[in-house]
This record gives sequence, structure tokens and C-alpha cells, in this order.
Amino acid sequence: MKQIDLMKKLTLISLLIFNSLVVFSKIETVKLIYDKNEVYKGNTFKIKLRIKSGTGKIYYSDVYNRFDCKKFKFNFNTGLEVVEKTSHFLMIKVNDSVLVNEIDVKMNCLYKPFKAYSFKIKIHDFIEELEGLKINFISGHILSNSTVDFELIGQVSDGLLIHVTDSGKLAYKNLKVTVLEGGKVLNSNQIEVSDFENLNSQLKIKVEVIDKPIISSVFTYAIIRNPKIIVNLRGNNGINGLEGANGHTTQPKYIASSGSVGTKGINGKSGLNGEKGKSILLKIDLVYDDRYKDSVLKIDFFNDDNQTISKSYFLNKGKQMMFINASGGNGGDGGNGGNGGKGDTGYYGGSGGDGNDGGFGGDGGDVILRYTKLAEQYKNNIIVKSYGGKGGNYGAGGIIGKPGNTYYSTTETKVNSYGRIGYNGRDGRNGRNGRDGSVHFVFAN
Repeated sequence: MKQIDLMKKLTLISLLIFNSLVVFSKIETVKLIYDKNEVYKGNTFKIKLRIKSGTGKIYYSDVYNRFDCKKFKFNFNTGLEVVEKTSHFLMIKVNDSVLVNEIDVKMNCLYKPFKAYSFKIKIHDFIEELEGLKINFISGHILSNSTVDFELIGQVSDGLLIHVTDSGKLAYKNLKVTVLEGGKVLNSNQIEVSDFENLNSQLKIKVEVIDKPIISSVFTYAIIRNPKIIVNLRGNNGINGLEGANGHTTQPKYIASSGSVGTKGINGKSGLNGEKGKSILLKIDLVYDDRYKDSVLKIDFFNDDNQTISKSYFLNKGKQMMFINASGGNGGDGGNGGNGGKGDTGYYGGSGGDGNDGGFGGDGGDVILRYTKLAEQYKNNIIVKSYGGKGGNYGAGGIIGKPGNTYYSTTETKVNSYGRIGYNGRDGRNGRNGRDGSVHFVFAN
């Protein structure tokens, strides 16, 4: 009987192998299906198979598994590396060190090893293929005295548009952005726009490829007078306190037993205090300047010595407002206490860790605005906010660890009930709110 069953199994295996040989012998063509634009140095891309049988029927390796990837052997040269192989697909990485722009790939069927399929995979170098550059401003318009966000887009030889990122097909490190007029570059995707002036009413930007300077573009945009200028002198918020770690189950130190007790949760950390808003002296005057068509309000911001000017703003009187925020930063929230560890059978869980206090809110800055006789009627064009920061929220105490089930002997006598009962952790306290700052307008002779 056993011999008959064995013969049946062998026969079945033979039929499966025979059927596979028949099926794979009827393959007419094989194609690699992948996103050609994802094949570049350092990137990983996916390949699946497209099989056409002798009857003209099309099969894919990720559908029905009739012709799956594991039934083929792939040979790549040193430029490509298989990082994952499943029945449905292969994940292939392009090595950073690859020097050629085309890779030869050979593939053999495991059931028909004498039949080989050859392919060529193109390795893109998008810097070399780059034909032009574009810049796109997120806001759609350029306001004076503002920070604008932008993105860079490259156009390659086949018309493909590629967004520039920190890493990828095109990276910021490959490009140089220069503001020729009307502002300055803050980082890879932000520009600070200057004041609006008659002689400085446009933003001119040059974008070029560092290793291919022949690819460069200059973009010019009209600067629109910003009706609202915001100056941020606010203190930074305090950092939230870290949460305490949960307790764990461990062997008791002073009880001779095989049972385990829960340990106390760790206390949370207190939130940090918010920073004080900046105290500062300002001077407001009405001035005439050849750069402007009419007289303008000049607002000088002084350094801490109250003698030297750190920055000046120019406002078109009656058409522009300035909003200054010198409020204190909010206090950080207190960290929650960790939960107590679970007790073993007959033993108590650990106590919860204490929550900690929230940080104090920072005080508002003290702002003095000195105005001249000429500027007096326009001093209300400047609005100052200097509130105290909000105190941080308290950290919640940790929860007592769950006690182990009480164990009773055959005589219903309670055993293993050692140790002190745990408790929930104490909640922290809310942080104190900061003091409002003072704002004074002072007439300057």
C-alpha cells in the first residue's frame, strides 16, 4: 500500500515537471516591465515579467503566477544588484559606482536553461540629459518684506519634468540659486524679498547647474508692495518634558521567592520654560528718499545697546501696516509618568511614575517706540503685541501596575501576598503663564 502511494506521488511530481517543461517551451517572447525613469544611480526600481506564449496569450509575473520570476535565473553585471526577489517581481538597485549608461541583462528559464533572453537597461544621468530649468513660487505672487517658498523643476530631453529634491533624479546639491536683485536666498527653497523701492521693484533670480553651467536660466518677477509687514520678535516655546519609561516585572530583592514583582514607573521630566519676548527700542520717522516716489515711514530697529541700528523698514504711509509680535513663548508640557510594571502571581504591580510640571510661559518683551513730529499721525500704522506665553500643561501620573492573580493553596490559604500595594503616580502642576510685556509710544524731540 505504501509503495502504491509513493508511486502516485512520484507520478504526480513527474506530471508537474512535464507540464512545466511543456508550458515554458511554448514561450514566444519575454519583456521586462519597469519604470524607465526610475533607473538612475543609487535608486532601487521594480521589475516584473511580461510573457507572450506561442498562442499569443499574454501573462504577467504578478498575475496568476503561471510564469513567475523565481522560475527564471537573472544575470546582471556589476552595475545592478538584486536586493529582493519574489515570485511577482524583482527589486533592483543601481550602484552609485556604475560608470556605463547601459547595462546588459541575461535571463534563463530554469526549466529550459539552454534558452537565453537578453535585454539592455538604460541608466539615466538626468544632469546630462537636462535641457532647461524652471522655478515655481508656491504663493503665486511676490510681496515685499516677505519670505516666499519656491520649488525648482528640471526638464530633460524627452520632455519629462522632474521636481528637484534633497536626493533623487535631480538634487539641490547639483544646482546653484542666486538672487541677482530684490532679495536674498535663505535656504534651498526659500527667498527673503526686500523692501519695495522704485529702484528695486523686481526680484531677479538665476538658477544654474553647477557641473553644467551652460544650463542656466534667469527669472524676473515684479515685486508687489506688501500691505502687511510682520516682524516676529516672539520668544521660542519651551520643549515638552520627556515621558517616563514604564516599569517592568523583576525578581524581588528582599523576598525569597520565585515570584516577580512590578517595578515603579519612571517619573516624567518637567517641561522647559518659554523664552521671553525680545525687548527692543524702535524709532519712527517720516523721511524722503530718492528711491521712493513720495515720503515714507522709516522704522529703525535698534540693537540691545539702543545706539546702533540692526535693521530698517520702509512703509508706504497710509497703505502699509506693520505688525510686531514680541510675546513670550509658551511653556513646554510636563512629561507623563511611566506606568507601573505588572506583578507576578500573588505579587503587587509597581507604582506609577509621577507626572512632572509644565514649564512657565515666557514674559512678553518690553517695546518702546519713539516717533517724531512728522511721523506722529502715522504711528498707529504700527501695531505691537506683547503677551505673556501660556504655561505648559501638567504631566499625568503613571497608572499603577496590574497585580498578579492571588494564588491559593489546596487549603484555601492565601500565599505569596508580599510587598506594599502600589499607587498611581502624582499628576504634575500646570506651568505659570508669562507676564504681559509693556508697549510705550514716546514722542522724540
